[in-house]
Amino acid sequence: MLSLLVASATSLPPVQGWGHKDRALQAAPYDETPCKAWCGMPDKPKPMKCGVFWFLHVPKTGGTTLMSYFKQQAPLHGWKYADMWQMKVEKDDAQPGPIHWGSWNKTAKWQSVLSELAADKPKLLVHTHHNMPGLGNRYFATEVLAPLAQKLANKGCELRFATVLRDAVEHVKSAAFFGRVRNRRQMERYGPRNANPMTKYVSYNFQSQWPTGFKWFPNPDGVDEKLLASAQQILSNFSLVGRTEDLGTFVKKMNVVLGWPEDAKADRENTTPQANHYKLGASEIAKLQDFNRLDNTLYNNFCVKQGLIMRFSSREARRGKPHAARWSHRLAQIGRAHV
Repeated sequence: MLSLLVASATSLPPVQGWGHKDRALQAAPYDETPCKAWCGMPDKPKPMKCGVFWFLHVPKTGGTTLMSYFKQQAPLHGWKYADMWQMKVEKDDAQPGPIHWGSWNKTAKWQSVLSELAADKPKLLVHTHHNMPGLGNRYFATEVLAPLAQKLANKGCELRFATVLRDAVEHVKSAAFFGRVRNRRQMERYGPRNANPMTKYVSYNFQSQWPTGFKWFPNPDGVDEKLLASAQQILSNFSLVGRTEDLGTFVKKMNVVLGWPEDAKADRENTTPQANHYKLGASEIAKLQDFNRLDNTLYNNFCVKQGLIMRFSSREARRGKPHAARWSHRLAQIGRAHV
C-alpha cells in the first residue's frame, strides 16, 4: 500500500496540464443514485493475529462513536488503544506547512505507540484524526509508516487501515450544522470554504494542512483530477472502507478483524442537536452538489449501481480475500529502503 501512498505523496497537486480533465470533472453531473450495495468491505474479513489496526477518522462520519467504542472494547479483548487525536501538542509547536503540528511524533501518545510495537506480538489500535499528517504526506509515508510496517512484518504481524465515508452533501451539511451554520446566508459562506473535505482529508488531514489554494472553491485550475486520484489510490487499498449510512455493518466487520464479539454494537455519539439544523432549499442543495463533486465520486467508487461495481472499490471486497497482507508487504519493502 505504501507504494500507493508514496506515489500519491510525490504527485499531489499543484500540477499543470490537467485542466481539461478538471473541467470534465466539474461538468459531470452529481450522482444521486442510491447504492444498491457497498463494496468497501469483504463479506468475510480475515481476523488479524497481531499488528496495528490504523483507523482514519474523517470528520462527521461517525468517528467519535467509533472512538468511544475503541476505548471501551480494546482493553477487554487484549488490544492496546492509542488515541492520536487526544495527544497533547503545545500551541507553540503549531506551524504552517504540510504537517501543522511539527512535534506530533514527540508526544507521549506517539511514544506509547512505539513502546507497544516493541512487544513480540503487538496488538495495537490507533485512532488518527486532526493533528496527524495526511496519508499523502511523503515523509509520513516513507519515514513513519514504512518502518512501522517493516517491524510488524518481521514479527509476522500486519498493518491494516480502515475508515468511513459519507454521502457528500449529507457530510457537508452535517459539518455545517455542527459548526452552527443556521441559515442560507451562513451556508453561502461555509460551502465554498469547505468543498470536497473528505477527498482533501484523506491526503492532507485537517484544513490547517490543506494547501492555500484548496481553501476556497474552485480549486486552482489543473489539480482536481490529481487530488481525486490521490485519495482514490490510497483508499483502494484500505482493508475496510465503511459508510456512515450503515455504520453497524462496518462495526461488525471490524469486530471480526479484531477478534471482538461480532455482534457487539457501538452506541451513537456526538450527534448534532436538532436545533442546529435547518431545511435547505433546492438551490442550496444544488450549490453543495456543485462544490462537492470530487467527494461524490470518491464515495461512489465504493457503490454498486445497476449491477456494476465502481472502478476503485476495495480490492479486498472485490476479490473476496484480504489485500492487507500484500499491502503490508509493500509497506515493508519501502521500509527496508528507508531504515
